[in-house]
Amino acid sequence: MTTMKWLIRREFAEHRGMFIKAPVIVALLILLLVSLAVFTGVGEAHEGQDAYALLPSPEKVRLLLNTAYMASFAPLFLMQGVILFFYSLATLYSERSDRSILFWKSLPVSDRITVLSKVITALVCVPVLNLIITTITSLLLILVMCVALCFKGYNLFSLVFLTPTIYLTPLQLLALLPVYVLWALPTVGWLFMVSGWARSKVFLWAVGVPLLIIAVLKITTTAYGLDWNIDWLVNHVILRGLDGLFPGIWHAFSPDSADPLLNQHQGLDPGMILKSAWLSLGAIHVWLGALCGAAMMGAAIRMRRWRDDD
Repeated sequence: MTTMKWLIRREFAEHRGMFIKAPVIVALLILLLVSLAVFTGVGEAHEGQDAYALLPSPEKVRLLLNTAYMASFAPLFLMQGVILFFYSLATLYSERSDRSILFWKSLPVSDRITVLSKVITALVCVPVLNLIITTITSLLLILVMCVALCFKGYNLFSLVFLTPTIYLTPLQLLALLPVYVLWALPTVGWLFMVSGWARSKVFLWAVGVPLLIIAVLKITTTAYGLDWNIDWLVNHVILRGLDGLFPGIWHAFSPDSADPLLNQHQGLDPGMILKSAWLSLGAIHVWLGALCGAAMMGAAIRMRRWRDDD
């Protein structure tokens, strides 16, 4: 356990800018831009008008703020998918390219533990850290909106901050972590395997080859009039294997589950999001994908053990 802890700390030390600085900078930019927009919009209201006449009912305002609170999680979650994609793609390749692997292999740490520490960093530690940063950012955005409305005599502090949704949403999103791990395993496994195998141009191997396969299959079926279900292969194998690191991807593969997410009385309902996400685990392809991801991680471990670019 101590070894795993130090290996994870090593990953954060080597990728501090990617894991910590970049999300914090983006969060501050979002906070700054939204604050400017909110205070500008409130400041343009006519001085002689009653704020309560300008705004909807308090209940509708609370609904809008709750929806804005949920929606404010999206930018950093999208950024998380991009960061983890490139981290997973480069993590094994970069230590071979800069020859730092020679130093790390001189230590009494197995390849299995080393690769597992990278997987845990990508699938558990970074998402949890990003959730903390996102929650703080979202709460500050809601606070800024309430302060801006307060200048116009519209006090929403008690209405918003006594709503259980504000405090339960981060816990409900944290409960999505096991679902996220299972959906992301195929992508992480594929990227780690390519990172451990490719001698150069890892992005082209990881993304270009699957896209080339799609193009070849499309051209072949069109040219020879073959009745192959290429769309199923593209959507459920190739694209599924490339976009699993983006939170909420399970809704794209379970379209019906997205309908109840927008509750007409609560806006975006985190409880329904949590329920629909866990229901997606009833699909057999999720578990098959997770098994394939685990198998590819096993291949990545063996490649790290025996791969030699000399």
